[in-house]
Amino acid sequence: MKEKIRAWVLSGTVFLAAVALMVAASLWIEQYHAAYSAEQTKTIVRNACVTCFAVEGRYPDTLAYLEENYGVSIDETRYIVTLDSFADNVFPQISVLTRGQDP
Repeated sequence: MKEKIRAWVLSGTVFLAAVALMVAASLWIEQYHAAYSAEQTKTIVRNACVTCFAVEGRYPDTLAYLEENYGVSIDETRYIVTLDSFADNVFPQISVLTRGQDP
Protein backbone atom coordinates (compact mmCIF):
# COMPACT_ATOMS: atom_id res chain seq x y z
CA MET A 1 0.00 0.00 0.00
CA LYS A 2 2.86 2.39 0.83
CA GLU A 3 4.42 1.65 -2.55
CA LYS A 4 1.22 2.71 -4.34
CA ILE A 5 1.07 5.96 -2.39
CA ARG A 6 4.74 6.60 -3.08
CA ALA A 7 4.16 5.94 -6.81
CA TRP A 8 1.22 8.38 -6.87
CA VAL A 9 3.21 11.06 -5.06
CA LEU A 10 6.14 10.60 -7.43
CA SER A 11 3.84 10.73 -10.47
CA GLY A 12 2.18 13.87 -9.15
CA THR A 13 5.51 15.53 -8.48
CA VAL A 14 6.78 14.75 -11.96
CA PHE A 15 3.55 16.03 -13.49
CA LEU A 16 3.69 19.30 -11.54
CA ALA A 17 7.34 19.78 -12.45
CA ALA A 18 6.51 19.27 -16.14
CA VAL A 19 3.65 21.79 -15.95
CA ALA A 20 5.89 24.34 -14.18
CA LEU A 21 8.56 23.88 -16.85
CA MET A 22 6.04 24.41 -19.65
CA VAL A 23 4.69 27.58 -18.01
CA ALA A 24 8.20 28.96 -17.54
CA ALA A 25 9.10 28.19 -21.16
CA SER A 26 5.91 29.85 -22.38
CA LEU A 27 6.65 33.03 -20.42
CA TRP A 28 10.22 33.13 -21.70
CA ILE A 29 9.08 32.73 -25.31
CA GLU A 30 6.52 35.50 -24.89
CA GLN A 31 9.13 37.91 -23.51
CA TYR A 32 11.61 37.02 -26.26
CA HIS A 33 8.98 37.55 -28.95
CA ALA A 34 7.96 40.94 -27.53
CA ALA A 35 11.57 42.14 -27.47
CA TYR A 36 12.20 40.84 -30.99
CA SER A 37 9.05 42.49 -32.35
CA ALA A 38 9.96 45.84 -30.81
CA GLU A 39 13.43 45.64 -32.35
CA GLN A 40 11.90 44.77 -35.74
CA THR A 41 9.62 47.81 -35.50
CA LYS A 42 12.62 50.04 -34.79
CA THR A 43 14.49 48.54 -37.76
CA ILE A 44 11.51 49.20 -40.07
CA VAL A 45 11.36 52.85 -39.02
CA ARG A 46 15.16 53.19 -39.34
CA ASN A 47 15.12 51.70 -42.86
CA ALA A 48 12.28 54.02 -43.89
CA CYS A 49 14.32 57.02 -42.65
CA VAL A 50 17.30 55.91 -44.73
CA THR A 51 15.08 55.41 -47.78
CA CYS A 52 13.56 58.86 -47.29
CA PHE A 53 17.03 60.41 -47.16
CA ALA A 54 18.12 58.52 -50.28
CA VAL A 55 15.04 59.57 -52.25
CA GLU A 56 14.47 63.11 -50.99
CA GLY A 57 17.88 64.17 -49.67
CA ARG A 58 16.53 64.78 -46.16
CA TYR A 59 15.39 62.80 -43.17
CA PRO A 60 11.68 62.81 -42.27
CA ASP A 61 10.31 65.35 -39.78
CA THR A 62 7.68 63.07 -38.25
CA LEU A 63 6.63 59.47 -38.01
CA ALA A 64 3.35 60.41 -39.70
CA TYR A 65 5.34 61.45 -42.78
CA LEU A 66 6.86 57.97 -42.99
CA GLU A 67 3.45 56.37 -42.54
CA GLU A 68 1.90 58.47 -45.31
CA ASN A 69 4.73 58.38 -47.86
CA TYR A 70 6.74 55.23 -47.18
CA GLY A 71 4.15 52.70 -46.03
CA VAL A 72 5.36 52.38 -42.45
CA SER A 73 2.66 50.81 -40.30
CA ILE A 74 2.96 50.78 -36.51
CA ASP A 75 0.77 48.69 -34.22
CA GLU A 76 -0.10 51.53 -31.84
CA THR A 77 -1.91 49.16 -29.50
CA ARG A 78 1.41 47.41 -28.76
CA TYR A 79 4.07 50.08 -29.26
CA ILE A 80 4.80 53.73 -28.61
CA VAL A 81 7.16 54.94 -31.32
CA THR A 82 8.81 58.35 -31.25
CA LEU A 83 10.89 59.96 -33.96
CA ASP A 84 12.81 63.01 -32.76
CA SER A 85 14.12 64.97 -35.71
CA PHE A 86 16.75 67.65 -35.01
CA ALA A 87 17.52 68.75 -38.57
CA ASP A 88 16.91 67.56 -42.13
CA ASN A 89 20.47 66.28 -42.51
CA VAL A 90 20.83 64.61 -39.09
CA PHE A 91 19.54 61.09 -38.56
CA PRO A 92 16.54 61.25 -36.21
CA GLN A 93 16.46 59.64 -32.78
CA ILE A 94 14.06 56.66 -32.86
CA SER A 95 12.67 54.95 -29.78
CA VAL A 96 10.22 52.08 -29.51
CA LEU A 97 8.55 51.28 -26.22
CA THR A 98 6.25 48.34 -25.62
CA ARG A 99 3.00 49.38 -24.01
CA GLY A 100 2.50 47.97 -20.54
CA GLN A 101 6.20 47.41 -19.84
CA ASP A 102 8.68 49.53 -17.93
CA PRO A 103 11.19 51.37 -20.17
